[in-house]
Amino acid sequence: MNNIPLGKMVIVWNLMDGKSGPPLKVVDSNDKEDEDYISSWGACNSEFSQASNEKKLRMLLTENINLTVNEGIPPTTVHEALMVIPEYRAALMEAAVIPDPDEY
Repeated sequence: MNNIPLGKMVIVWNLMDGKSGPPLKVVDSNDKEDEDYISSWGACNSEFSQASNEKKLRMLLTENINLTVNEGIPPTTVHEALMVIPEYRAALMEAAVIPDPDEY
């Protein structure tokens, strides 16, 4: 699994017509892997970029809800894409939502 730090991640969704790929993915803000997508959120937004890490995580969790409720992307699709973000995984492990791999 690739790791994309919270402060550098960009979520992209809404593929352009005629393009193929996952309906949503997380890319590094330095990569140009998002050119086939219409919508983006994360390090490309000034409010997110200027926020503390704690606030960035809260903003990410709020965006997770937005993507599922307002954009209609299946929750498992969003969750699986966000799993490349170490801070997201750590927050879920801390909340006991997913198992800590070090406990096996």
